[in-house]
Amino acid sequence: MSRSANGGPTPAVETARTLSMHHERRVHRAPLGDDSDNLSLALSERQQRRGCTIRLSGGQLNSVEERGGSMETKEQRWLGIGGLVFVVLAVVLIAVTPSAPAVHASSAKLASHYSKSKQGQFFAGGFVTLAAVVLGVFWFWYFRELLAGVAAARRLATVGFAGAVIFAAGGGLAAGLDFVISDAVGHASLSTIEVLNYLRADLNLGMSASGAVLFLVATGLVLVRFRALPVWLGWLAIVFALATFVITPLSLLTVGVWMIPTSILLIARSSREETVAVQAA
Repeated sequence: MSRSANGGPTPAVETARTLSMHHERRVHRAPLGDDSDNLSLALSERQQRRGCTIRLSGGQLNSVEERGGSMETKEQRWLGIGGLVFVVLAVVLIAVTPSAPAVHASSAKLASHYSKSKQGQFFAGGFVTLAAVVLGVFWFWYFRELLAGVAAARRLATVGFAGAVIFAAGGGLAAGLDFVISDAVGHASLSTIEVLNYLRADLNLGMSASGAVLFLVATGLVLVRFRALPVWLGWLAIVFALATFVITPLSLLTVGVWMIPTSILLIARSSREETVAVQAA
């Protein structure tokens, strides 16, 4: 046996002895046998059954992360609550802000729609839209973090967040148009009102619709492939993406409707996890 200058074993010999002891020891966390092939096969089967990511260190089970479970229970609950608040803001926006007339509406109809009496409605609609955009960006980012709990899903989750940012930019543009119209009604000429009506009807449609489609498609693929949430939510997102692509004004409606069951499921799952933790304690 090799020995160091002081008579003891060399560091290399000591390391080899330690590795041999670890190989012979039966660890209760991974009682899958000594054969490395059997270990890999058993862990692969366990991963498929549980839907989780398993990391190995030295042939032993080191950690397990459930798919979609990397976010804390409290964060999931607040994510669900935030989604429902976003939907409420969208409903308030639709109720408060007058919908734009047809782009070829008559002068009389435009004058009636953009009358001085509706100035406050457009002003309030701009602030509601602004609040929804700010809340939405936070929500979409934390939702991206939930989906990215599985390493293989990070790219698609990031693409989905990029779509959400484009969708939010469209919302910010819509808020700006509402502020402009609130200043213009009762003061601007009819020809200016006609131009603003064209802009309000169509300017942000391409941005909002493309962002919504990108978010829904990417999120749908993540859910279908990696099952961070129920698969049917993924298919629903893909169907809504197709509907938004065909009918661009539906972007806010499709995203908002999809967020309702998603948020409710997040709240319900956080409650279940808390109940299991209490019972286990």
